[in-house]
Amino acid sequence: IQPGDVLLTRYDHYLSSVLTPGYWSHAGLYVGKDRVIHMLGHGIENEDILTFSRKDHIIILRCQDEKKVTNAIQKAYEFYQNGVDYDFDFKDFNKSYYCTEFVYECFGRDPLIKFSKWILPDDLRCDLFPERIIF
Repeated sequence: IQPGDVLLTRYDHYLSSVLTPGYWSHAGLYVGKDRVIHMLGHGIENEDILTFSRKDHIIILRCQDEKKVTNAIQKAYEFYQNGVDYDFDFKDFNKSYYCTEFVYECFGRDPLIKFSKWILPDDLRCDLFPERIIF
């Protein structure tokens, strides 16, 4: 695992896995030093990699653009330091974020990548993250 990797996770038999369209139900950004920054219902979380990875399934997505990776990690830390709130309304372009919106915002919104109404965890398996390592 490398700093800047995006981790998609899934629990079997959890409500979030049933209610979230697609296979993956959560996303976080590995920022290095065994830390993952991600969004939970109480807000932004900076969690150790072992705790974050205690799921039934995990995939690592890796952006090949080093500048985007560096900027994404810096942006994630900025969000964490500012205490960003969770976006329970799942609305775009506001000051709060749900998990995949947070990851996508950290990497900078790419106008060439189009999503449906929401950015779902499965949607992050796109051109921005061409390499897929499955565990």
